[in-house]
Amino acid sequence: MAATIAYNNLFTDSSATVTASSAATNFDAANAYDWWLYDAWKPSATGPATFEVSFASNQACDYFGIVGHTLGTDGHPYSFEYWDGSAWQVVQAATPSNDNIIFGVFTQQNRTKYRFNFNVPAGQTLGQIAQLMCGARLDLPYGMQPGFPIPNMTYNYNVQNQESIGGLLLGSTLIAKGEKFEIAQPGVLDPTYVRSTLKPFLDHAIEKPFLFCWDTTNYINETVYAHIDGPPPPPTHESGLHMTFKLPCVGVTK
Repeated sequence: MAATIAYNNLFTDSSATVTASSAATNFDAANAYDWWLYDAWKPSATGPATFEVSFASNQACDYFGIVGHTLGTDGHPYSFEYWDGSAWQVVQAATPSNDNIIFGVFTQQNRTKYRFNFNVPAGQTLGQIAQLMCGARLDLPYGMQPGFPIPNMTYNYNVQNQESIGGLLLGSTLIAKGEKFEIAQPGVLDPTYVRSTLKPFLDHAIEKPFLFCWDTTNYINETVYAHIDGPPPPPTHESGLHMTFKLPCVGVTK
């Protein structure tokens, strides 16, 4: 079991050059790495589409993510690839069966170019995509603690029932409130690890979303795109100068 956070996105790096094969009006390429789900990138051209990030020097990458897409609905395949100096090499390729978040983890590569390749059939146009991510992931040292609610099974809705005068159920309205859960690590964390590794993540999470998967080994399809739920409690010292870490979160699975 490996609990993983992904927040380091190479597309947002100040030294990156980002290139989309095309972009429709009001669906700019920059929308795909601005962290938000209320806008999106969509190509203007039909057929295959690519979204690439390149650098002057090698950059580490061991995850990729696609959030807010219609690849499953449209039946469009994707692949995530890196440039080996002479050709594009495929890390993972698939045709999704649904529109849930796509999250992939792999052995770290150090390359100058990475890209998403959408092999859309001729005459068809790729549907809009809200967020594309790749970079170096943060694997937590411990799995989730007992009692952890599985994010896509929390059923966090306001339920409004409609009943007849006689009390018969006529129907229900569900208002989604997001998937609520807590990322927690036990009180045996090394203080240096908390300060050097977890604090940069907290600095990011205060302002921006991130990907989280509670078990990339067995349940990578239960990844959520999350943000903090209220002010984050600070990491605290426990016995022997070790530290503990808890972060209340809310997220979406599509």
